[in-house]
Amino acid sequence: MELHEYPRPANDTGIGVHWTAGFASAIGIGRIRDHWLPEMKAMGIKWVKIFNHDGAIDFAELLLSEGIMPCPPTASTWWWRTPSPTWS
Repeated sequence: MELHEYPRPANDTGIGVHWTAGFASAIGIGRIRDHWLPEMKAMGIKWVKIFNHDGAIDFAELLLSEGIMPCPPTASTWWWRTPSPTWS
């Protein structure tokens, strides 16, 4: 897939973050919805890099419902021609 073919969120700001606040299942979707989503929206974040962990699917669906594009690691590293030898 070429970069221009990747789906983009509405009103894309190009602003994104790596999600490091904790696994969605550990901190809870309710806390993400009530605390973190308003923070992300206030900052204009439209992309969130997430990892495959417990609760990741629910988290991705929540982000999508709020107009934020979840981005798995393989999709967000499209510029790598070959994976790092340390990746598994």
